[in-house]
Amino acid sequence: GYEEQDWFLNAVLRVQTTLSPRSLLQRVKQIEQRMKRVPTVRWGPRVIDIDLLLYDTLIVQEADLQIPHPELRHRAFVLIPLCELAPHLTLPGGESLSLLHHHLPVQEVYYYAPFPLPCAE
Repeated sequence: GYEEQDWFLNAVLRVQTTLSPRSLLQRVKQIEQRMKRVPTVRWGPRVIDIDLLLYDTLIVQEADLQIPHPELRHRAFVLIPLCELAPHLTLPGGESLSLLHHHLPVQEVYYYAPFPLPCAE
């Protein structure tokens, strides 16, 4: 995407919800609005960007909602933390996220740890 921007922090998390994918998307967009996200250039700098990467084994193909996230396969900054969170996870259809990560071209991804990690010595 757009590379002329400062570094950014990326994180992946797993949630349990009773919301539908559409309702969950609406909720995360509300969070972005409350945090004062302002539209800029596509993939450009922003204060927050919340994406729905996966939703169980669902495949959703709508104009404003695609699950799995269409860029998931191409972004080391997404695949690395996702593989750490769920190393044996596969995409709907059976693609291994770990295998996808290992086939990506080299991309700059650095770990950020504001405090020592529990396993670090």
